[in-house]
Order: sequence, then structure tokens, then C-alpha cells
Amino acid sequence: MQKGTINPYGLFFRRLALTLMILSPTWSLQAQSVLNNDFDVATHLKISAITQVQAPQIWNSQLIMTLQPKQRVKYAAVAFAHEGWKYQHLFQINRHGVYFLFYPLPAQDGPLEYRLIIDGVWTSDPTNPEHIKDERGLVLSRLDIPSLSSRRVTTPYTYKDGVVEFTYMGSAGQRVSLVGNFNNWDPFMTPLIEDPLNPGHFSIRIPMPSGPQYYNFVTGMETITDPTNPKIHWNNRGQAVSYFYHGQD
Repeated sequence: MQKGTINPYGLFFRRLALTLMILSPTWSLQAQSVLNNDFDVATHLKISAITQVQAPQIWNSQLIMTLQPKQRVKYAAVAFAHEGWKYQHLFQINRHGVYFLFYPLPAQDGPLEYRLIIDGVWTSDPTNPEHIKDERGLVLSRLDIPSLSSRRVTTPYTYKDGVVEFTYMGSAGQRVSLVGNFNNWDPFMTPLIEDPLNPGHFSIRIPMPSGPQYYNFVTGMETITDPTNPKIHWNNRGQAVSYFYHGQD
């Protein structure tokens, strides 16, 4: 082959390797073994403290699930009944080799029902003794969660550097934006980003000046207050807006 010409066989095998990398379940899980850099410091410390498998627990308005199979698996995920079993949320792997998953509690009352998916096999959670059978006779894991009225307010969350995080739980694939006195109530300026590991979980972090802040979420054609923030202010047009004071109230 002359110098400077393209080797078609080399190009073919490079493309084949890339295709197998994308399609391989092993690649999917290995990608999740790198910790999500969007975790805050407290969450990173919590992850590092998980040294062995444990029963599902609620922490900081999130469900923490762990898994430690006898041998390394290629794919580990969980699916929930309230999502219609449509989405599989992938586990990650911490430095102790424990598979873990952080899942924001849904904005609903009542227990969570779920199943694990391990290398394509749907099964119940061995760390959770609470099980039920559905109308088809399938065994589902069941977990009671705190009622909406008893949960700690999770949004907005203020970091030490003055950045404020807003979160919203909705439907996967929908468009959600943040409007407030800090962006002139512009519905196009501050769109929330959907977490690819947790479909339906949207968030945005923005730096903000100190002082009173008023805001709402825009979902489609509807403007709503923050469901997790009980502080409500009524503007001069009689409209309800969510409120918080950034800095020392």
C-alpha cells in the first residue's frame, strides 16, 4: 500500500471496536463506575463511607441502594413501578467495589415498588425483606418512604461558594425552566438539565447575589411554584411565587 493512502481494513476494525464498545453492557456499567462529578461534597463523603452492602435507606431526601454481587456483573440497574417500569437507573461503583445508586424521592406519597435488573435478569432486592406479589405473580420489592409533608425542604440548596441549586421532579423528557427576579422572569434564560441517570430529575446551579429571591418553574405552558419549598409569596397581581432569602435571613 502506498504511503499516504488509507488502510480500509484498519478503518473497519476501528469502527467495529467503537460499535462494540457502545453496545456492550460492560461498557455501560464501567462508564458509571466513575463517580458523577455533579455530587456535592456531602454526597461524595456519603458514597466513600459505603464499605459494604446495606438495606435501602433514606438520606437527604434521596433513596440510597447498594448491591454487592458475588462476582462482577456487566449491568446493574433498578426500575420503579411509579415510572411504569420504563426507565432503568444504573448503579455506579465506589472505591470499595460496592455498587450504589442515589435516587431522589419522587414527589408522591405512598410506598415505592421496584425490581432490580442484573445482567438482563429482573429480580427482587436481596437487601430488602419487604416484598409483595403483583397481579401477575411477580415478586416486587417494596419500601415505605416519608410522606411529602414530613420531608425536609431540599430546594433550593445553597453551597458555600454562593451557588444555589434548584431541583424539580417531573416526567422524563419534559422541558422545565426556572424564572425569577434574578433573570427577569425570562422562561428561556435558565432551562433545567435532566439527569441522564435519573430520568425526570431536573436541576440547575446558578450563582446568586444575597437578598430575597422569588422564583417559579415553567413546565410547558404552565407556571408553578416549587413543590418542595413551603415558602410562598403573593405578588401584586395575586400570583403565587416561591420565595427564599439567599444569605443570612
